[in-house]
Amino acid sequence: MRKPSYFLSLLSGVGIAIYIYVYAFDSFSEEELINLSLLWFVFINFGLNGLAAENLLKRVQSGDSPDLKSALISSSKSYGIFGTLGQIIFSPFLIIRNGGSLHIAIYSTIAWMVLFVLFLKCVFPML
Repeated sequence: MRKPSYFLSLLSGVGIAIYIYVYAFDSFSEEELINLSLLWFVFINFGLNGLAAENLLKRVQSGDSPDLKSALISSSKSYGIFGTLGQIIFSPFLIIRNGGSLHIAIYSTIAWMVLFVLFLKCVFPML
């Protein structure tokens, strides 16, 4: 089971973010802080996507849902607005149809990393 590695990735990302923004904030320029945000973002995103994939795949394997998309939709319906937010955050799961949790976590992280880099390079400078 890969759950401990996803949890470790999540904790590492949170730890890196805390270190950067709490302890070493004055040591970095604004541009360095923006560039370093990609580092913690990838760790947190990989951990969250991996943990979510593990839980959704468990629902599929137990027979509660026929596929990953159905598992995401059915599990998010019971959370109201948070479920809708979850569908947006985990939207790569709606595209990825099969594979293990590592496969899903990697592709989801790449998808979100591309969107995050586009945001940092195109949208953020205009704010």
